[in-house]
Amino acid sequence: RRTLTTTLILFLLVLKHPIADIYLQTYHNDIRKDHWLGNGHRHYLEHAVLTFFIMFCFSNILFALIIAAVEYVLHWHIDWGKTSVAKFLKYTREDDRFWRLHTLDQLLHFITYGFLVCIYSKYAF
Repeated sequence: RRTLTTTLILFLLVLKHPIADIYLQTYHNDIRKDHWLGNGHRHYLEHAVLTFFIMFCFSNILFALIIAAVEYVLHWHIDWGKTSVAKFLKYTREDDRFWRLHTLDQLLHFITYGFLVCIYSKYAF
């Protein structure tokens, strides 16, 4: 049962990612992720809220809130780091180097989901 549950959580987090990272961002035309305390936080909050709902299906409210908070902080710093590096190096979406950096960004998000599932597996069972 444990393996099935953790696999399902990981699957749901992977499904959640493009919803929050692509679809919902289409509603944020003026987002500035290069500002550490900028308006990118609504994007990070969307990730955290969706993660909370996923985790709440498998754990208690406090544990789901903790996992969502971890997701929030990690997503914030991954996106801020990518955006800051791209801005500093003057990468644009037309630049192959931007997409390589974006690939690293996405890998770090998926590593985050693996980390969250490991936390769940260790502490929620």
